[in-house]
Amino acid sequence: MLAERGHQVSIYEATPDLGGQFRLAGLAPRRGQILELLSWHQSQLQALKVTINYNSYMDADDLSQLQADDIILATGSMPDPTASQRWLWLAGKQAKLGHRLILLDEGGNWRGLGTALYLAQQGHQLTIVTPDPYVGKELTRTSADLPLRSQLKQLGAVFLVESVISQWQAGTATITSLLDQQQTQVEASAIVVATTNRAFNELELELAEGGIHCHTIGDCVAPRQAIYEGHKLGLEL
Repeated sequence: MLAERGHQVSIYEATPDLGGQFRLAGLAPRRGQILELLSWHQSQLQALKVTINYNSYMDADDLSQLQADDIILATGSMPDPTASQRWLWLAGKQAKLGHRLILLDEGGNWRGLGTALYLAQQGHQLTIVTPDPYVGKELTRTSADLPLRSQLKQLGAVFLVESVISQWQAGTATITSLLDQQQTQVEASAIVVATTNRAFNELELELAEGGIHCHTIGDCVAPRQAIYEGHKLGLEL
């Protein structure tokens, strides 16, 4: 939007690819259209002659030297420090996952269950633990609802609902029912946790300390739509 309105725009991307969490979501099963959308956006940026600097991690000092008229931060969010395995696995990093896995899903949406389906399709024996009354609560009345649960069951996934992981030690998790406090021991080589990410706003705070004004969009503020907010901000600047 900014480039379309005549602004000279430079993007500094810390990784080798654009998209952040959105690209990560596109790696899950049945979400290939996300990668197609990102590819379209990238072609549009090239057509508008937007400068994209890959592998360019920027700190506050770097940004202050750019002498830009406006700085927009879309630094996104980071996985819960105790739950980085999901990100590492889908991003192709060296997450140490064995055959038997537990996935704790607190969202009941495609974010966690898409990861579960991916892992199950890779041959992992999966136990899904959720505090919700059933797996996929937020997918109710969508086309993915029943087929997703059915496919997970066919792949051997075990569902433990209205439950939490109360302890993890030496390859064994203690699963506690929220209904009657009954405990079940489940052996696993790792726990994959799908919880809400945490805003990554350290750079915003550093700039504020230096008296440098910036705009923030997306997950670096709170879990939200960076693409929509970027479009909205582009119309305002």
